[in-house]
Amino acid sequence: RRVPNLGSSVMILAIAILCVGGQRSNADIEARRHNAAYFSPTMERMMRATDKELLGYAGSLQPEMRGAAVSEIVDRKLKSAAPVLAKQLDPAAKDRNIKGTLQALTISALGRLRNPAAIPALRKTLKDEILGTRIASAYALANLNDKASAAGIRALFPKMKEPMLIPLVRKLGEFKDKPSEPTIRNVLLHAHYNALRAVAAESLGQIRAPQSLNALLVGLKDDYPDVRCASANALAKLGDPRAVPALKIALAETSPQSANAPQKERESKAAIEEALKVLAAG
Repeated sequence: RRVPNLGSSVMILAIAILCVGGQRSNADIEARRHNAAYFSPTMERMMRATDKELLGYAGSLQPEMRGAAVSEIVDRKLKSAAPVLAKQLDPAAKDRNIKGTLQALTISALGRLRNPAAIPALRKTLKDEILGTRIASAYALANLNDKASAAGIRALFPKMKEPMLIPLVRKLGEFKDKPSEPTIRNVLLHAHYNALRAVAAESLGQIRAPQSLNALLVGLKDDYPDVRCASANALAKLGDPRAVPALKIALAETSPQSANAPQKERESKAAIEEALKVLAAG
């Protein structure tokens, strides 16, 4: 499933720039020039710029310029830049793809700066017409631990590919957001990626809603030991003794994928044994 408006080569280049760090000394600039897979005169210009100049460059309508500027802002940990960047979330670009790229670069920087002052602006972009902008906003708000945005974050799940959901499902679990339980339970029951199912089980354990029991019992019979392990840990946190018979059966079984992940199989068995101890003690 493609994310519209953000799949251009311009976006790929801009994100690559955003992921490259930098320092302002000549020695570090030269080291980056030598070692980086991509290094441009624009990046060097940003690394030599003053903080005030960077804020101006971060409002550029050129993705490479903005990408390099916000990357340097993040590298310098300029949390004070967040209010200025938040005002640049609606670039006057006529091209929809370019606009989405510029927004995503700025939103990503705001999330990485972790300044709560950006939260109100990001809540607005979480409702933007461009899907990629909404997705970028969800990640940024998750980085900022904005529990109030949980509903908006999980509303995007049907629009996203499974690997993209992993950090967001994990964050909703950290939020202990009970309204997210049905969504996460559905992920555990229907996701194709075992890593995502494992994270969903883990998050259900953090939320500790009684209605998660049956889904976690299904997870306990998963083909993959990491999902079984996470489900056993979650059942221990849930504390429902009705899980004991299923845990005993799982302890005697071997996961179908155990040969591919023997260490995870051992961890799964240990988690099941621990869950049985916890429930027996309770």
